[in-house]
Amino acid sequence: MWANIGLLLSTLIICLALVEGGLRIFQPYALTAKFLLPPSIEKEFSTREFSTREFSTRVTTGSLGFRSHQEPPGEPGQRYRIVAVGDSFVFGWGVDDDKTVPARLQKRLNAGSKTPIEVINAGRPGDGLGNYVGSLHRHVLRLKPDVVVLGFLPGNDCPVEGPTIYRKPEQVAERIGQLIEQAEGPQKKVRSYVSRLLTTRVLEPVRRWARPTFKIGEAAIGIVSDPITGAGNPLNPKSLDTRLTGNTVFKARYDRLAADGWVDQGRKWEISPWLVHHAVFAPEHTAQALFLEPKTRPAMESQWAICAGLIRHMAAKVRAAGSDFYLLVFPLSYQADEAVLAIRERLGITVPQTALTTTIVNDRVRQLCETENLKCVDTLEATRRAVNSGRQMFFPVDGHLTEHGTDLVAAAAAQRIREDL
Repeated sequence: MWANIGLLLSTLIICLALVEGGLRIFQPYALTAKFLLPPSIEKEFSTREFSTREFSTRVTTGSLGFRSHQEPPGEPGQRYRIVAVGDSFVFGWGVDDDKTVPARLQKRLNAGSKTPIEVINAGRPGDGLGNYVGSLHRHVLRLKPDVVVLGFLPGNDCPVEGPTIYRKPEQVAERIGQLIEQAEGPQKKVRSYVSRLLTTRVLEPVRRWARPTFKIGEAAIGIVSDPITGAGNPLNPKSLDTRLTGNTVFKARYDRLAADGWVDQGRKWEISPWLVHHAVFAPEHTAQALFLEPKTRPAMESQWAICAGLIRHMAAKVRAAGSDFYLLVFPLSYQADEAVLAIRERLGITVPQTALTTTIVNDRVRQLCETENLKCVDTLEATRRAVNSGRQMFFPVDGHLTEHGTDLVAAAAAQRIREDL
């Protein structure tokens, strides 16, 4: 009996070793890409439900870990392929699958087009410029796109560091190189592809079968957390205690927000916990990042130079791969909607009213596009006009684009890309 058990175990170990060796040799994309989002496993797609007090949406993940609204991506060369890279604004935080900017862009471009066009949504909530560099290097270019659209949110994606961190001109180039090396350098090696295979093909389907419906706080998409334990939530008491202890300023802000109910709403994901976290630890960040604080402008200038360097690097990398590069400039809610400013004021995030009229950051984007001959689409002024006409382009508390907002951005991008097509 024991001999049979030993033989069985030995055979199993040898088989697993052979499978592991084969996976390491061929490195299938599904096991090596380090999914942007949890992929569908047992079905063609996997759908989750997200809801806050401002919206309730369905999020569908395709087999490659990208948010999708139709069929999986086709093979390269079968159709004209566009990949949209960015954060939650590209991902479509707060809108359904078919209302995201990439989904609307695909629908608009295919209207009247003889060549099938697909737009892959590679947006990931919580990402920033450094992550975009890594995503482009590890994921996007492997998909062999004809076009890469980089969604850029001024005042949010830039600075990549605190807007009060000043760097001398000679330090800027060095810092750009460091960030690129961090993003494109060696990742932690996968200890076992077999274990990853078992996790994605066995454990994850079982978990989804046991709990098929997910609320926003329960979905593991990188920035959200478990609503029961609070793990990963920036308002988790264990995470807060360290930063609040001994700091009377932070503690006073936190106590006020807790008394007003904001902290509790954030912990339950009725609103974004990161918004409350921002109000406690960096309420001045937005004004600084928009060049609206005179004292921090020199530091912000150096930070902008770093951001510009990362964008230039990505554009060059895409062009070297034989693809076109577009910079899609999203409107920041603080720059267009007074209702958003009012909510922030209640939270203690003070943003000057001049944010609604200034174009300082967008002017820098325009100058970069002209200098580097980049194809750019800036949607700020069109969004301001839409808000002034009475259209709700943003969720006032959350700050992300509504369906009206995503439609406007997609229309502007489609018009620019269609001209080139």
